Amino acid sequence: MATAILDRYNSLTPVKTVRRARRAYVGLLGFAFERAADRVDNLRAKRDDLLTDLAARGETLEGQAKTVFTGAKDKAEHVAEDGFDAAKKFFPVKFTPRKEAQIAALEVEIAAVKAKLTAKPAAKKKAAPKTKAVKTAAADVKAPAADKYAAYYDKVAAYDADADAAYIRAIVNHLGIALQSRDGQLVACSNAAERDTVRDSWLVKKLGVSGETEALDAKVLSVCKAMKADRMKDRVVFYYLLAKQEGKLAVL
Repeated sequence: MATAILDRYNSLTPVKTVRRARRAYVGLLGFAFERAADRVDNLRAKRDDLLTDLAARGETLEGQAKTVFTGAKDKAEHVAEDGFDAAKKFFPVKFTPRKEAQIAALEVEIAAVKAKLTAKPAAKKKAAPKTKAVKTAAADVKAPAADKYAAYYDKVAAYDADADAAYIRAIVNHLGIALQSRDGQLVACSNAAERDTVRDSWLVKKLGVSGETEALDAKVLSVCKAMKADRMKDRVVFYYLLAKQEGKLAVL
């Protein structure tokens, strides 16, 4: 009987040991939680103390800054007042720099008014006596028209100072009414159709120059190159230079 009871006790011992270990573990967790909670409370208390301390320091610094700013402001005002007092020694009270400038401006205005008052009026010019027009035979003769070729003489002379006026007049007469339009007055070297017109109507038909198309085009481009400094190439000048280049001035 005793032996059976002992065996039963021994079989229950491991169960009790496990239960005690489990309770000990739970107790350990509870102890750790309590310690952690205490640390959190301590940290919160320290944080509140730190914020309170920092706020107090901030108020102190703010007060010191106001004091320094006020002192600097007062010092600046004293410096300005001292400077003004020093300036008074050089400028009388009634004649401050601002008033001096105003007085100078008034003096300029007064001088201008005096100059107008003292200036002598300009003498009036006597009108020339009217004369009756004498009718003569010459009165009915119209004044000669301005030389319509004059402008072209100067333009051609810029490229050929020894240009014969007769050749220039011949070109102007050939172009005739075409020179009244802007397109007719100028040669657009950048336009292939325009170069073809110069080649066919002037170089081939008027001057009688023959040859392959490429060679004829090269002759026209040669004058374009000679006049490259002129963005607007005058047609009369262009035609003159092309005729001179080909030795065809006499044909004109």
